[in-house]
Amino acid sequence: MNIEILNKMLKRPLVDPTALLSNFRFPGNAREYEYILDDPKYAPFFYYLGKEIKPKKAFFYGLNIGLVPYSFFSSCNTVKDVFLYNPTDENYSPRFFNRNLKHFYKNNITIIDSIENLNLSFDVIFHEATEDQEQNRYVLETLWKKVYSGGCLVVEAVEKKKESKEVVITLSKNINRELIYFNTRYGTAILVK
Repeated sequence: MNIEILNKMLKRPLVDPTALLSNFRFPGNAREYEYILDDPKYAPFFYYLGKEIKPKKAFFYGLNIGLVPYSFFSSCNTVKDVFLYNPTDENYSPRFFNRNLKHFYKNNITIIDSIENLNLSFDVIFHEATEDQEQNRYVLETLWKKVYSGGCLVVEAVEKKKESKEVVITLSKNINRELIYFNTRYGTAILVK
């Protein structure tokens, strides 16, 4: 993963978020999501990340409407297996998520019901930080164990709440890994194993 290229793309994006998300389906009125369509530091970042890393197996923890995987898969075509877990129904629309994910991704999709007994490892794991910091800590520690050597844990929305960033920083210190931080809309942190 070339960190310099990702930072350069954040400073001078070449992909217009409105064009990138032109086929993305939002629940309700799309105008409610104009802040996403106008933000060059949100969906385009995951597009660039998809160009930089070449995972074969991906895991998404927390699904919402599928904007992150949609943006990621719009440029990444190396993933053969995707595993999904949604801990809550809040902000989650299966109809929109499935439709958006399948726009670019045509391979195997497995929805799991728990991460506790998951006996698989992944090249890349995406996690959206939540309000519950103890839950964030537990989930990140659990997910880190599921990352292949050379793979990465991508934590989105670490700036929504100060404690979220602190949880990621603490994890990086505990596992003795450099925290790679990107100034995206909600802050994105990446840990490489």
